[in-house]
Amino acid sequence: MMIKCIIIEDEPLATEVMVDFISQVPFLILEKTCSDAIAAMKVLNEKKIDLIFLDIQLPKLKGLDFLNTLKNPPMVIITTAYHEFALKSYDYNVMDYLLKPIAFNRFMIAVQKAANHLNKEVFGAEEISNEGLFFTVNKKKARIAFHAILYIESQREQVKIVTETNSFSYPYCHQ
Repeated sequence: MMIKCIIIEDEPLATEVMVDFISQVPFLILEKTCSDAIAAMKVLNEKKIDLIFLDIQLPKLKGLDFLNTLKNPPMVIITTAYHEFALKSYDYNVMDYLLKPIAFNRFMIAVQKAANHLNKEVFGAEEISNEGLFFTVNKKKARIAFHAILYIESQREQVKIVTETNSFSYPYCHQ
């Protein structure tokens, strides 16, 4: 299933990074990039969009205020440098909240979450992919399915992955 998306971002470098990330994901189709929410409203009125990559600090109309104007918004992944809006953003049913600078692996987790959500709507839960992330747990490889991940949290020198039944901490490594 192809996911049609737009980027709403006023920083050219951040837009460039997102365009590059999206181009590497075969099931994402970038329909448009918009430098403000007003331009994005026009796109949403003209095209069927499945997913919005939305910055919060935008000129004219802030990202969350923009979401407030939409009756039936598409899925939304927040892309921002501001962690303080994370809790508030979930009042708008966002799929994920990515902090800049965004790592590609974290981007993929968010995109897979959106794809799984869309697949559930179209095919039903039993058709969801069992893909996941592999980690070393007690010197053995373990897979955590994407759909089982509730959230991933940065903890100084470690990354904590929380599922419905467990929580795992891993040393953070730079790539």
